[in-house]
Amino acid sequence: MNFSNVIVNGNINPPRSGAFEVILNNKLIFSKFEMNRFPTENEISKW
Repeated sequence: MNFSNVIVNGNINPPRSGAFEVILNNKLIFSKFEMNRFPTENEISKW
């Protein structure tokens, strides 16, 4: 599987919240910043 078009951005500045965003082909597909949760297996399988 090729992941060259995937970017995962996390919060690197204190205080760190553990939140992150997943960007695929320049499109935001999941944001823990917005959802305040981890993606489900079902959501991940649809990416």
